[in-house]
Parts: sequence; C-alpha cells; structure tokens
Amino acid sequence: MSSSVGLVAALVLVFGFLSGSTFYFYNKSRTLEQRGENRSSGFQADLTPLEATPSPQPVDTLTTPGEPKNKLSYPAHVYKMPPRQSLASTGDKMQVPWQLIRAANGIQNENVVQADYPMMIPKKNVLTGYYRIEFLINNDKLAELTRETRSVDKSEWFDPINVAKRQAVPYFGLAADNAYSLLEQNDSRATAAVTVKQDEVTILIGLVQPGEKGSRGVWALYYVEWQK
Repeated sequence: MSSSVGLVAALVLVFGFLSGSTFYFYNKSRTLEQRGENRSSGFQADLTPLEATPSPQPVDTLTTPGEPKNKLSYPAHVYKMPPRQSLASTGDKMQVPWQLIRAANGIQNENVVQADYPMMIPKKNVLTGYYRIEFLINNDKLAELTRETRSVDKSEWFDPINVAKRQAVPYFGLAADNAYSLLEQNDSRATAAVTVKQDEVTILIGLVQPGEKGSRGVWALYYVEWQK
C-alpha cells in the first residue's frame, strides 16, 4: 500500500515538474518571439505602403494631398487652416498633439497662423506609435529625373543621405547643416533610413526608390518621423 502511495506521489511530482517546465519554456519562447517581432517591426514595418493603413484616422479624412510643385515627393496630408482657428483646435480635430503640428511646419508663434495656410499634418503610424509626415511620389518628376540620370554614373539622387539633406528640410525643423547618418539601406527592397539627432528627439527619414532599383536608382522621401 505504502509503495503504491509513494508511486502515485512520485508521478504527481514528475507531472508537476513537466507541466511547470513546459509552461516556463513556452512563456520564454513567447517572450523571445515577441522581442524578435519588436525588433523586426521597426524599420520594415515603417515601409508599408501608405494605402495599407488598417483603419482611417481623422488625418486621412480631413486633409488632402499637397501640391507637387515640381517636387519628387510631396506631403500626403495637408490642411488649409480656416479663419480664426487655433493650432490647438486643429490638433483636437486631427487627434494629433498641436505641438507636433507646430514642429512639423516650423511655426514659431502658434498664435499667428494665416487663414488658408497649407498646414502639413503628421499622422500617427499604427505600427511604430510615432508621428510622421508622409509623402506621395510625383510620377512626372520621377520620369524626368530618370531620363536625366540614365546616362550618368554619379548623381545626388543616387545617395539617400544627400537626398534626405536636400528634400527633408525644413520638416520638423531639419536643416542642411544637421548631422545626417545612414541607419539602414536595403538594396533588395530599395529602401533606406537616415537619422538626425536633435537634442532629445530623433528624426527618422525613410526613403524609397520608386523607379529603377540599385546603385543607379533615384531616391525619394517616403516619410519624416518624429521620435521622442
């Protein structure tokens, strides 16, 4: 009888150990998977197409694309300020902190904004949690630049850092004399990321090659993101 009881007790202990260890390693593997997902969702997720946003935000419905004005990239979300509307009210409408709207547009005095001023509205990226100015590609300008660079070996448009310096100014207060650093360049995906440090803020500039890929492809702004 005692041997039977001992056997049962031993089986219970073994079962408890196996259950506990299985639970532990399951949780451990889930934690590692989640960390891996977090690592991989950073830059790659930032480059999902603009039209792939899962659900529309007020920014999507209350703004219109900016004017291309012979630019390769132009803002996707522009809002013309109504008369006597404050930045705070605009931020409430867009569900965007008004301070970010001010920073994105380089506004010095938020109390003095002219009516019909074309305000660029940052949009919160649902995957990164940061606000960014998104851009669209001017296909006419792309075709023009592609023709111009087809027969040359070097061009400022072939360098993502140079394009970021020239095209991302003055969004979020960026200047040409800031220190621009190449964070990542993926030739197979034709994407690149450039960073600029500003005190406690990091500005992440995403670029794509919308036409030809590789060393002779033209780079274009895809977004400028405020990370704080």
